[in-house]
Order: sequence, then structure tokens, then C-alpha cells
Amino acid sequence: MKKKGYGSFLLPRLIAGLFIGVMVFGITVLVIRGRYNDAISSGFRGYDTVIERLLESYDKGDINDMFIDMYCNFYHPDYLRLAKINDDGSFSTVYETNYDIIPVSRGIHDWIYVTHDEELLSEGSIYSKTRKTEFEINISYRKCDELWDINSSENHYFANTYDMLSLSEGYYSNPELFVLITEITGNVYYPQLAVFSYYVDDEYLHLGKVSEANMGYMGEKPFGKKWDFTDESKKDLYMYSKSEQGDILDDYPTPTVFVSIKHPDAFFEQTGSTFLTDNINDLSVKTNGEISLDYGNTRYYGYEMNTDGYRTRGKIEILEIGENKYLYEIIATSMPFYGFYRPVLIFYAVFLLILCAVIAMLAAVKPYRQYRKAYENNEFKNNLIDSLAHNLKTPLQIIGGYAENLKDATDEKEKTHYSDSILAKINEMNADIEAILKTAENNNPVLKNGSVREVFEEAAEKTGTEIEINGDKMIPMDREYFCQAVLCLLDNAAKYKTEDSKTVVKISPKDIVISNRTGKDKFTPGTGIAIAERILEHHKLKLKTELKDGVFEARISKNS
Repeated sequence: MKKKGYGSFLLPRLIAGLFIGVMVFGITVLVIRGRYNDAISSGFRGYDTVIERLLESYDKGDINDMFIDMYCNFYHPDYLRLAKINDDGSFSTVYETNYDIIPVSRGIHDWIYVTHDEELLSEGSIYSKTRKTEFEINISYRKCDELWDINSSENHYFANTYDMLSLSEGYYSNPELFVLITEITGNVYYPQLAVFSYYVDDEYLHLGKVSEANMGYMGEKPFGKKWDFTDESKKDLYMYSKSEQGDILDDYPTPTVFVSIKHPDAFFEQTGSTFLTDNINDLSVKTNGEISLDYGNTRYYGYEMNTDGYRTRGKIEILEIGENKYLYEIIATSMPFYGFYRPVLIFYAVFLLILCAVIAMLAAVKPYRQYRKAYENNEFKNNLIDSLAHNLKTPLQIIGGYAENLKDATDEKEKTHYSDSILAKINEMNADIEAILKTAENNNPVLKNGSVREVFEEAAEKTGTEIEINGDKMIPMDREYFCQAVLCLLDNAAKYKTEDSKTVVKISPKDIVISNRTGKDKFTPGTGIAIAERILEHHKLKLKTELKDGVFEARISKNS
């Protein structure tokens, strides 16, 4: 039987496990990606409903344009325009994204609009209260010519909250495992930052002190990343945003979609003059032929583009609310699936890798143990056969000689001598065979702590061997089984020792050494050594024998 290592059993199971893990990972990713895309699409529709409710409240006079301004700045798409359509087709703007301001929330009622627009700055602070709900809004316009600190306890922040809203509208409608995964992902990775210092200069947003924020109450994450760009020497490393996707310098790889402060030019370039028109009569689009956006059956026009995995959607819709008509024009970019779920996917991949490896290792243990046991039994059998062939050859030759002498003997006393000698050799051979059978039967000994010295004393008494014992220790043993191994070793030592030699047993914490002086110059392990070695293996011990400089030594130590 060829000897194999544990790796021979592990490798095929590991390959199979990793293959299954890759399949599970791939299927999971496909399912979650499909749900994510469905959630984004559903979220866009949900956001449409929110906007429609806002316009309905506005049309009834329940809220004012300042409330809409605050709300739409909070849920921040790339571009948004809400306008009342006049009788002549012109638009009276209710809200339009203003790229000259960066809205930073101090709380749902209090806002700071950071801007470089002198006209807005001249307005100072603005206070408003809605007529029906009496919702209070306080907005102050501020400009920073240099970096300045805002009290961190006020929890200033900004984010691409439109994407957050669209996701929440999309996945909370059908709670399942996807919701949990998305919720965890959002808390771990979602691009939401607490801003403690910043300033706006022309079209750029400059950040000073920034940290990752908790999703729940917008406080700073205990172990979140932090950035400090207030050092004058780090001006070239300032994060800035000037595209529809809010690009950030690669030197500081923070979330990429958190704010948009410039027109989504790439989108506008692809859609021509469809968006940003001043009059309803100028809206005309072509999709597989000419379709006019008017007061007829066609109520909206949509366009979608993908850039580097980012999904940008644009939509123009005419809403009939009460006796009035409103224009709803929006452009919004959502994060790519792999960008949003990256930390969870990495964690999931590592988890599956470890899980598959552990399962493969556990699955390989049992067959490897079975094989090792079979291999050890086979080795024991082969060694035993060799030992028996060697050990029985001499007794058989002696028995044969005694038998020849018995045949020729005429004296009764002589006949009795040869008969007794033959029976003694037969009994000796029977004892070896019984020891072998007993060893083969006891493959699962029950081990209990016992004294090594006591076992050696018991074995010496049984064999009538004179031994000198030094030391003692307690080891886990099957006393009767272990005693059999000691009997074999003492018997073997007795065969090899000189008449004036004494068998010495030294017991130390490290090992047990049995030695005696012998007149032999060559040592051939016999059946007794093979039996002892087998018994000691069952006790998780190993046996090493050698004959050196006229001294025979058997050393028992832990099987490391």
C-alpha cells in the first residue's frame, strides 16, 4: 500500500469545495444585482411619487417654494427642475438645482448654504414657515475665503441622498434578505460624509476636515476614515467635485457619489436640446420616429446612459395637478452595483473561501484517518510477518532438532527431556501468537492516568526480571495493554543482556529509557518489539530501539 499524506485527500475536496463556492458566489451576485437594479428602478418611480405629492401640496398652498427648495436640496439628484406651466407654455420655476450652493444640514429645520454668489450672500439668513403644517425652515448663506471649522456637534453632512431615497423606496416595499444585505452595505460603505470644514471657490467644493458618518444619526463613525486637508501643503490633494458623478482624487479613495456641483454635461451633450428648454412648445424628441411631448397621451420622455458603470437617467414629465400643469425634469446618477456592494461582496467571498476550505478539510479528515489506520495495520502486519518469520524460524529449527533427537533416543529420561523442550518452545511460540492476536484486537484502548513505575514493577514481577527503576510519572494508559508492551520490552532486554548486566529503567518527564549491557554486536527487532511498538502507537507514544557500544536501549517518547 502506497503511503499518502493528508494533502492527497484534501486537494480534490478543496478544489470541489472552491468550485461550489464560486458557483454559490456567482449565483448570489446575480440575484442581488438583479434585485439591486429592480430596487433602483422602483426607487426612481417612488421618487416620482414623492415629487408629485410635493407639487400637490404646493398647488393647494400647504407648503411654499422654500420648503420644496430645502427638501430637494436634501434629496440631491444631478439636476432637478419643477415648474408650473403657464397658459402660453412658458415655465414659472418652483425649484431648480442651483450649482452655486452646497447645502449642508445642521438639522432638518436649519441649513447652511455655502456659496460664492454675492447676490445670495447679500440675502443673509432666511426664515420661513409653511402655512398649513407650520414647518419652520431657517437658511443662512455663508462664504468661506479660507478653511474654517464648524462645531462638529452640529453634525453637518452632505451625501447623494437621492440614491439613498431611491433605494429605500425600492427595497423596503418587499423586505427580504436583500434588504438586510443592502442595509448592512449602506451602513458600511454608503457615501455619506460628516463635513467639519470646507469652502466653495468658483465651481469647486474644497473640503477641509472630513470623516465618515454613521447612517442613523449622522454622527462620526468610531472607526471611520478621516481626512484633514487643512494643511496648506496639501492643496493639490484637496478633494473636489466637478462632474455629474462627483469625482474625487485617487489619492484619497473615498466614496465617489456624494454631491454634484456642476451640470451633468455629458448627459446634456447626448440629449441635445431636449432638456433645459424654456417653453413647453420647444419640447420635441425622437425615439424610433418623432414623438411630441404635449398635452396628449404622451406624458413623459426618458433617456438613460451608462458611464463607467454609473447609470444616469433623465426624465421629463408633465403632471396635471388640480387645474394646473407642472413640468418635472430630473437627471440622476446611481452607484454601480459593484461599487455599492464592494465591501459586502469582499466579505462574502472571503467567508465562502474560508467556509469551503474548512468543509473540505473536515471532509478529508475521516477518509484520511481510515486510510492511515488501514496503512498502519498493513505496515504492522508486514512488520509482524517479517518478525514472525525471523522469530519462529529459530524455534522451529530447534523443535526439529529435538524431534530428531527424540526419534533416536532410547532412554526414557532423555525422551522426557526432548519432549519437554519441544513443548516449551511450542508454548513460547503460542505466547507470541496470542500476544499478536491480543494486540490486533485492542485497537481502541480506554486511556486513564496511571503510574509508569507501577506498571514496570508489575511486569518485572511477572517475568521474574531484575530491574532498576529511577523516577516516575503519570501518563494516560490502558494499564493491562500498556503492561503487555512493557513485558515485551523487558523480555527483549533480558534476551540481549549479559549475565552480569542489570536492566535499568529511567523515567523522566521527557521519555522512558530501558537499557542494559549486551554481548551482541547486532540487533534485529523481533515480534516483541513490533507488538510493543504497536501498543505504544495506540497510546500516542513512539518507540525507538538501538544497539550502540555494547548497550541496548529502548526509548519511549511522545509521538509528536
